[in-house]
Amino acid sequence: MEHLEALDAMVLAHLSQRHVTACQVDEAVRSDLLKANFTAALERLQGLSLAASPYLQFQLKLRRFMQLASLSAAAEGAGGSPASYLASALALARSELAPMALHAYCEAFLDFKRGMSRLLVARGSDETSSDLQEFAGIVARAVRLETGSTASKLAQLLRYLLLLHQHQNHSHFHPCWWPSVTSQTQQLCAQLLLPGRDAMPPEALEPRRCASAVLRVREEDVQALRTSLGCDREEAVALLRRADGSAVAGLHDTLQATHIDHQLLAELAAEYASCRGLDAPPSPPPPRQQATDEAMQVDELQPPQQQEEDREAQQQQQQQPPHEERPPKVARWCQVEGGDVSAAAAARHQQLEAAAAAEAEELPAELSEQQLRRLLRQLEALLASQQSEQALARLDACDPAFLPAHPEAAFAMQRCRFLERLFAAPAVGGGSAAALLVARQHLSPLAQQHPELQPQLKAALAAALLPLPAPPGGSVEGSAAAQKQQQQAVADAVAAVRAALRPRCRLSEPRLLALIRELLGLHTAHFKLQHCQDRFASELGILALKASFPAAPAPTASAAAAAAAAAIAAEAQQALAAAAGGAGQPYWTGQVPVPGVRVLGSESDDEEEMLAGGSEEDGSDDEAGVSEQAIITVCEFTGLSRHTAIDLLIAHGGDASAVLAHVFP
Repeated sequence: MEHLEALDAMVLAHLSQRHVTACQVDEAVRSDLLKANFTAALERLQGLSLAASPYLQFQLKLRRFMQLASLSAAAEGAGGSPASYLASALALARSELAPMALHAYCEAFLDFKRGMSRLLVARGSDETSSDLQEFAGIVARAVRLETGSTASKLAQLLRYLLLLHQHQNHSHFHPCWWPSVTSQTQQLCAQLLLPGRDAMPPEALEPRRCASAVLRVREEDVQALRTSLGCDREEAVALLRRADGSAVAGLHDTLQATHIDHQLLAELAAEYASCRGLDAPPSPPPPRQQATDEAMQVDELQPPQQQEEDREAQQQQQQQPPHEERPPKVARWCQVEGGDVSAAAAARHQQLEAAAAAEAEELPAELSEQQLRRLLRQLEALLASQQSEQALARLDACDPAFLPAHPEAAFAMQRCRFLERLFAAPAVGGGSAAALLVARQHLSPLAQQHPELQPQLKAALAAALLPLPAPPGGSVEGSAAAQKQQQQAVADAVAAVRAALRPRCRLSEPRLLALIRELLGLHTAHFKLQHCQDRFASELGILALKASFPAAPAPTASAAAAAAAAAIAAEAQQALAAAAGGAGQPYWTGQVPVPGVRVLGSESDDEEEMLAGGSEEDGSDDEAGVSEQAIITVCEFTGLSRHTAIDLLIAHGGDASAVLAHVFP
């Protein structure tokens, strides 16, 4: 079963940050520039050092001049009078552009001449639009660097995985064990990743980059960015120098410059949150005065006859005797005077079953999404208030065949009951003995019938072995550790019931979940091919997500290759055993290394090695017999990809100088 707490947190953070992202300065400035509202864009930049940049001021005036020139050409082509636009453009060029063209920045005069040529040559609107989009991206990227605005972790993760997928599609080398991607994922990748990227701002717009132009960067950081982003060496060095040598900052700068479809991402996140039950709780009811006003407004819209009927119904309801309320729940710390505790508990259980049977609704064969949410909210409320027996009775009354048909949901519900008994006071039927009785009657039989539940049974029984410290003057059920365990058990139970009832709603798996699962598989295969680990996996939350998903079975090609290698090794071992036995000598019974044959492991083994830790720069490629320093040296001088450099080093015995002599004869 998948535990998607890490992905749930990312989705909730993205949904809460969505309205904040739309109000950020960089996106607002981009919107103004794309609308050719240059005055409003400059006003938004007030308070930033970019507003005083001569480059930005000259470019804004130049864009205004080019806009007037385009309007003049359009008016002339339509048979109108372009005199007004032409006069405004010439006045702007004479009074503001010409004085700044000599000292704004180095290429200002060249840009001024190109702008003046707009008066003589009418250029198309498409080219003007592309130029404006490029300029808006440059300014937005510079604003992000100064303001320090960041995107959500989910958006950055998807940008990273989508860029990696795009880079892999352009590669022509895919080994036999490369994971396949469904058509739905391919379509989502093409829709999410938009063409184009915010260009790097020139040094004239960011004067601080002139001081960092001579900054020495680490070759390990350069290779890490090249391996992860698929960029060339020149771009990686420029990113590091712009980020003051920080590889993580350079990565985030590139990811934020990548365009994605924010509307589609918001739709995927909302769909995932709805399927997982992560949507925000309903808003509280309005105040009494507001409700009274609304009721008065509704009454005014109703006819007088309807109002009289409503008043009569209210009077009849007031005259009826009140319903018999359930007795209040006895506190767990109170003592029971007289009587057998087990008999009282059995009687209480029968009362709960009768009440649940009276209040429960039948579970139809097909559930709507609203019915599923209502049922889950009811179960969560009962479990959170430590009424697991009533929750179980309600499920049995709704559908007696539901829990026997779904052992994971039944185990999760019984685990809540186990913890409730464990942390309750002995006077009300709690304690270790009562909890172990629940485990013996319910948890253990489920684990015996379904062996996949045995690890969960061991984890539940471990809670009974560890003593929990009781707070001073209180019972153990009030301790923070007990509350944390019970809250986690309630969340697991609700998730298990939701997963079991989802087929009745005819709801498919969230597209975001399937997309991230397949992209993570491609991520694992990519870095397995590169014989290194991802330096940015922990920063982007990839390690936490991979720990959430169960390990996928090994591909068929890998299994076939492993079986073939094992068969060859077995034949070689039998031949050696026969030869050694004939000579009367003992022989080694371990695995026999066969030259040229490598037994391929499963993807789960590779992921365990990746999750075990280690960094890119302190490790070496032990499988290939090539040192990490030799790989970096070959990549630095040749500009080749990492796996190509490894293949060349293997062919030349791991000698970097021999590889360089072969590449540069």
